[in-house]
Amino acid sequence: MLVFTDDQYQSKDQTETLLKALSCADILLIVAITDQESVKWIQTEYKSLPNIVCFASSPNLVNKLGGSYVQNETSGYLFGKTFGISQSENK
Repeated sequence: MLVFTDDQYQSKDQTETLLKALSCADILLIVAITDQESVKWIQTEYKSLPNIVCFASSPNLVNKLGGSYVQNETSGYLFGKTFGISQSENK
């Protein structure tokens, strides 16, 4: 697992490192990205990544599982709603 901040795309060296790392990735987990420049960069660079999961981020970032878009939910758990697991079962 690699962790990057949303400002790393602004440095050419960091961008190359980030793109290389994610070219081998199966999943991109996005947490708390709301800066519009970062959102646009993510949308442009990761169109082909099959699995993207977003938490507490811009509504313009979409979740994808297995290459299919999954509707963003404003409440509840993404995986619970996708796989039929209720919040009460998780407690």
